[in-house]
Amino acid sequence: MVLHEIVHEKPIDDIDYLKERILWIWDKSDQSKINSTIHQFEKQ
Repeated sequence: MVLHEIVHEKPIDDIDYLKERILWIWDKSDQSKINSTIHQFEKQ
């Protein structure tokens, strides 16, 4: 999974960076998927 590779590039606590990368990879039409993923990371 692509997200797994992203996480290894930089510390997981950098949520802004993570959001940026997710938005770059996923199309805007998948916004709900993106938000769900972000939410999972913030819960950790």
